Amino acid sequence: FFFQAEDGIRDTSVTGVQTCALPIWWLVPPMVLLGIGNAFIWAPNSATATRNLPVHQAGAGAGVYNATRQVGAVLGSAAIAVLIDARLAAQGLGSVQGGPESAGSSGPIPAPVADAFSTAMSQTMLLPAAVLVAGLAAVIFFERPKHAGFGG
Repeated sequence: FFFQAEDGIRDTSVTGVQTCALPIWWLVPPMVLLGIGNAFIWAPNSATATRNLPVHQAGAGAGVYNATRQVGAVLGSAAIAVLIDARLAAQGLGSVQGGPESAGSSGPIPAPVADAFSTAMSQTMLLPAAVLVAGLAAVIFFERPKHAGFGG
């Protein structure tokens, strides 16, 4: 566990005020790894999306690919937000209307609320896993490359 309470005593509960007990530079290697992974995934995705297009349609195909990627990101964010709200409501933690009086309020989260919140968030994380499985199933139906450089 990477958190400790402000008084220096290790605290892994969600009811106390927590600060990061690790030096900030420990976050650098995972961030570098994520950056390298992103660099190696987007170009192959773009090439795969446009690989069977005729040369005169490659620009339009790349535009459709990028627009689809952007719309997918927006819809995915919206779906997660709606699911979080629905799961919080199902756990009895209605929507917070937010306003000047609620801004900056902090303090310990009561244990029953923390448990319900944790349950709602864990249930919400099933959506990205389901979308990943659906994406893997869709990949099975990709059309094989038609160009001469393909060895299969």
